[in-house]
Formats: sequence, C-alpha cells, structure tokens
Amino acid sequence: NLNRVLMEITDVLDSEFESWEVIFVNDGSTDGSSAVLAELAAEHDPVRVIEFAANFGQSAALDAGLRYARGDLVVTMDSDGQNDPADIPRLVDELEASDYDCIVGWRRERNDPLGKRLASAVADKLRRYLLSTELHDYGCTLKVFTREAAQSVTLNGEMHRYIPPLLSWRGFDVGEIEVNHRERQYGETKYSWQRLPKGFLDLLNVWFWQKYSARPLHI
Repeated sequence: NLNRVLMEITDVLDSEFESWEVIFVNDGSTDGSSAVLAELAAEHDPVRVIEFAANFGQSAALDAGLRYARGDLVVTMDSDGQNDPADIPRLVDELEASDYDCIVGWRRERNDPLGKRLASAVADKLRRYLLSTELHDYGCTLKVFTREAAQSVTLNGEMHRYIPPLLSWRGFDVGEIEVNHRERQYGETKYSWQRLPKGFLDLLNVWFWQKYSARPLHI
C-alpha cells in the first residue's frame, strides 16, 4: 500500500499546498515495509521515516508522528489506503474557516467487515454516553490538528481513539466533517475482538480523568 498511498498524498499536497512533509511511522512491521520506506525516503525529499524497534501499537505510532511533525498543521491518516488523501484539503479548509483546533473525519459510510462495524458502533455508543460528546466517529484516524493541539496530547494503550475528548479536556475545540472511507484493497486488518476490553479500560481511564482529575477522592 505504501507506494500507492504516497503517490496519492503527494498529488494532493503538490496541488494544494506550498510547503509540506510526509512522515511514515513503521510500528515494527516485519513485512518488508522498512525497505520500501527507506527507498521512498531516498527518492522523495519531503518524506521522513520513524522506525520502531518493535510493535508498540497505533497509539504509540501516532504519538511519535505528532511529536516529530514540524508543520503549522498536522494531518494523521492510516497507510492502508482506506483514508482518502483527497479529503485533506477539505479538512484543512474547515479548520481554517472555523475556530476549531482539530477537525475529525466522520466515516458515515464505512467500507469495513460487518463484525468490525458492529464492534465500532457499540464502542461509539459507550464513548458518546460516558464522555458526553456529540462526535459520530472516534476511530477515524484522518484528522487535522493545529500544531499546538497536536503537541498537547500524549497517547498510549488504545488512547488514540480518545483524542477528541482529550483535546476538549485541555480546552481545545473539536469539530467533524464527513470523509470518504474506501474499501481495503491489499492486506488484512489487524483489528480483533481482543482489543475491545483494552479499549473499554482506556475509556474508563479517560472518563475518570475528565470527571475526577481535579478531585480524585470524590470517586
């Protein structure tokens, strides 16, 4: 997927923005991604690569990317091709036209297996109930941040799914727009039901800090 995704990204960024960079975070992949990324970085000057020595998960990968990004605006997205780079200018335009610090993608029409869609729907209901937020899609990686917002979050565990409430808790404003979600063409999803208990514990963690961080004994 890497060559195809980079080609799509560069086509969009070249036509819309004067200055940009692309950061790939390789989360300990053992499928030959390292060699492909090294070649892409050598051929394309705006491409930078962060290599993890082992697999630390999506939250750690996103956290590293947010830390290393140098731009005034930071966009996050998956490398499997399901996020559409053509949506990046729309996200940026919405951010710049509003007072928001982060715009989140909403995959209204998801092209995922039924089991994954059901699990995500249940998780989203719990998040909206416990965290009292009105966003429709917490799991979409496609987001745009101001630099200040990007630098303010620290991610571990499965906390990448709770970026919007974490930002809101720190005083940042978060909005959303609908984005295109494409069917996966190559590779297999790493999503499994085993991630649900971990995600639920992280949800309780976020809920606790929102409710009781300033008065922990009240719990």
